[in-house]
Amino acid sequence: ALNTILPKADFVMTEFHQDAPPGDPSDGAGDVGQSFNLRSRPERVFQLSQPLFQGFRSLAAIGGAQALKRQRTNEVQRGKELLFLDVAIAFYGILQPRDEIESLQHIRDLSQQRIEELEERVRLGRSRPSEISNAVSQLKTVQAEIEQTRRAEIAFVNVLRFLTGLDEITGIVDSPEPPPSPDALEAYLAKAENRSDVQAARAAVQVAKEKVVVARSGIFPTLNLSSNLYGKRVGFQNTIDWDVTLTFAVPLSSIVEVVGALREA
Repeated sequence: ALNTILPKADFVMTEFHQDAPPGDPSDGAGDVGQSFNLRSRPERVFQLSQPLFQGFRSLAAIGGAQALKRQRTNEVQRGKELLFLDVAIAFYGILQPRDEIESLQHIRDLSQQRIEELEERVRLGRSRPSEISNAVSQLKTVQAEIEQTRRAEIAFVNVLRFLTGLDEITGIVDSPEPPPSPDALEAYLAKAENRSDVQAARAAVQVAKEKVVVARSGIFPTLNLSSNLYGKRVGFQNTIDWDVTLTFAVPLSSIVEVVGALREA
């Protein structure tokens, strides 16, 4: 973007050859007609060009590039924050099923004890056989819940492996410290403006605004300054070492295209 306002410099070497009438001079001497009839016209020139006004396009391009850089930087930061959040979710997604499995295993043991007690009571005639069937059904349900919870734990382990790049996930232990108490809602709302995704969105708005300026600049005239410094010339201009051109151009035929680009921006 900065390059749009900097001067441009080039070194150009040309060698022009043509068929010319016999007897014309070849050393560059003579009048204008003889110069244009030279069989060979070599030229060495340093070309310098400096845009003076481009309808604020250059300034908008620089401003848009700076805003785009802020946007991308905040998007990278937001990506890191989301990655941290995903890792935390996977981390606790492993711990929670483990706690549930421990509770379910305790319930399973109690159910097995209950079945044994019911079998003894049925043998003594104090309970109906249907009560054993109900207890066995409850035991099977608990066993199924244990397997489902284990599958959920395995799924979170695989997610954590993917996010961290670790081959094995071991030593998953929660901190013994209780989490701090949350602040009031107003405290978080006050910090919302500083969120990386909000900052990235604000920068994206700035980029879009600068694009509007760039599109609008198409209806403005342009002013450019160019200069040539000749190292070698032939013909009647061989004694002219430099020239300067100031160009003022007003776009006329591109107004429809500019209006369309402006509406799109």
